[in-house]
Amino acid sequence: MVVDFLDNFSVPKIASIALYRKAVLPLAFWVLDLNWKIALPYIPQRFIDEMQGIADGSEGKIDYDILRRINMIPEITQAACTILGAWGEATESNTLLHLRALDWDENAPVSQYPSVIIYEPSEEGSNTFANIGFAGLIGVLTAMSKNGISAGEKYFY
Repeated sequence: MVVDFLDNFSVPKIASIALYRKAVLPLAFWVLDLNWKIALPYIPQRFIDEMQGIADGSEGKIDYDILRRINMIPEITQAACTILGAWGEATESNTLLHLRALDWDENAPVSQYPSVIIYEPSEEGSNTFANIGFAGLIGVLTAMSKNGISAGEKYFY
């Protein structure tokens, strides 16, 4: 994206690539690593184990640190997915309804790999839930428990 953006200003592609590799990518990694350190106390060990399992199972095709950084992108982008909560007379059933569309960037490569993953965590007090998201993204962008409780993040400007 950086290279394409700079191309609009007639910056030579070789210079754009060098800038990306020498400045943009290290800065992005630093920000994502910092966010990881801040979030780590709140990340269940099972999510860390899942990312490590994906990396181990890929036989070297997926680097754990890259996967960990990719999983921090939703935390720092403040993505603006469509979300709706309706209840009472606004619904036919007079109950609470929750809608979440993962539409923040339909051109993002991850949007080509939607997934529904059923988790059955073994931690005390945990419940089975369906994680609706994208392959490789661990944790919850939006989800629903077997108890009918839904979750979806939303950032308000």
